[in-house]
Amino acid sequence: MLKVLHTLDSLGRGGAEMQALDVCRNAKKHELDLTFVATGGGALEEDFRQSGAEFIRLNRRLPVDFNVVLQLRKILKQREIQIVQGYQPVEGLHLYLASIGLPVKRVLSFQGFIYDEKNRRTAKFLIPQMHANIVVSRGLQNWLEEVDKLSVRQNFHVVYNGADRERILSNRKIL
Repeated sequence: MLKVLHTLDSLGRGGAEMQALDVCRNAKKHELDLTFVATGGGALEEDFRQSGAEFIRLNRRLPVDFNVVLQLRKILKQREIQIVQGYQPVEGLHLYLASIGLPVKRVLSFQGFIYDEKNRRTAKFLIPQMHANIVVSRGLQNWLEEVDKLSVRQNFHVVYNGADRERILSNRKIL
């Protein structure tokens, strides 16, 4: 089984959170030993706890929290994690720092627009540090390049996101 760690900064009801929750719920079925780390809470916390993935809750108190970095590094070593994935620059930065010098592949997923200069600068730094960068559409990839001025031509992969089929099936007759 591939040992993977995903992390999110908060667990509100957003697109990245729902996609990460779908991954957690389906990981075992696809032979992924998934550890999910949250550094903040939110409306979906209980759903993540019940998802079937190993759930770990850390508390990030600072924009760059070295206690979180050290805790993540300990988790990576103890669980022999092979791949880490974050969904925002803040998560990517903590994962990058935690995995320096370890045999861990790093992935950063771009789910939407980057709203402020601090996160754009962080993304600009992180993109070449990642083994893979994922973007959810060509349109977003173009936006990141043209508007946010990020280098998205090398090491970027489009993985279209969508809802887990199980979440949208109904046992009722719709029409």
